[in-house]
Amino acid sequence: MSKSIIVVMFLIVSGIAYAAIPTILNFQGRLTDSMTVAINGTHKEITKRLYNG
Repeated sequence: MSKSIIVVMFLIVSGIAYAAIPTILNFQGRLTDSMTVAINGTHKEITKRLYNG
């Protein structure tokens, strides 16, 4: 009986943990130059890079 309770609790906790992981990552940043000064104005060319860490 106690093994079945442990299994049920494990399944419930696993479901909650899985549901807590977001599927979309929203990120807002700021555009700076090499001296970390914010860049103002209109910019037409921006390179985006994503790294798998």
